[in-house]
Amino acid sequence: ENYEQGVYKFMSNENMSRMEAQGNFDAYLENPNDWAYQYLQEKKGGFKKDYVNDGMNPQSLVLKGIWSAVILGLGARGVYCYMNDVYFYDFLKAFINK
Repeated sequence: ENYEQGVYKFMSNENMSRMEAQGNFDAYLENPNDWAYQYLQEKKGGFKKDYVNDGMNPQSLVLKGIWSAVILGLGARGVYCYMNDVYFYDFLKAFINK
């Protein structure tokens, strides 16, 4: 309830869309001091940060997907090895012994 009220307050006071207000409010909740500094810089005519599309370019998304797959794969291998009492690097023997 308080979150929604904060978003509505941003929308009305700053004349912004819901997505933009939600992005700003999320940034404020995450780190109020940095958000306030960024907000004051925007008011002075400085760089306007896009909180809605931040980190959404295709190259960044692909890189995040690849890293996530690698980390999840290593984690799954670790769990498998722990549960089945197998050495973590045993799968490399097929490549090394050839």
